Amino acid sequence: MRVLALFFAVTLAACGDFAPDRNLRRHASAEEIVGTWRLLPSSLNVLKKEAQYSPVEISRPHDIVFRSDGSCHFRSADEFSPERAEYFDTEASWKLVHDPPFSDGKRNEVQIIVGVRGITLNLAEVNHRLHLWQFWGDPDGWQFLEYEKT
Repeated sequence: MRVLALFFAVTLAACGDFAPDRNLRRHASAEEIVGTWRLLPSSLNVLKKEAQYSPVEISRPHDIVFRSDGSCHFRSADEFSPERAEYFDTEASWKLVHDPPFSDGKRNEVQIIVGVRGITLNLAEVNHRLHLWQFWGDPDGWQFLEYEKT
């Protein structure tokens, strides 16, 4: 019985935290965020496959233009439910938050306000380039909506 309990404990421990931390380890500057960010093709594929996203929605521009005055143009998708995305083409506001509360050690968060909806994007560095990202659906599924600065 003890061997079986030990086996389950080791198995659960091996499954803990599920994925590596991909968050940027330094504080980013607002100047690094300002500019145009495009949704990666792999993220469009996630939307097409997982979000009931139609060919018409896929063909729309998917980018975010961050301005230095804290305004932005959000022209992209956000999760409406685990099975559906909602497309927005609207003016919004944004801010970069360092060490946000309840973030488990995350150093940066880009918070976008679209109407009454809040959209939170994380920062990662991929091949020496910054990426903005958020999980799509269940974080254990390890699928992302991810943007790269143009």
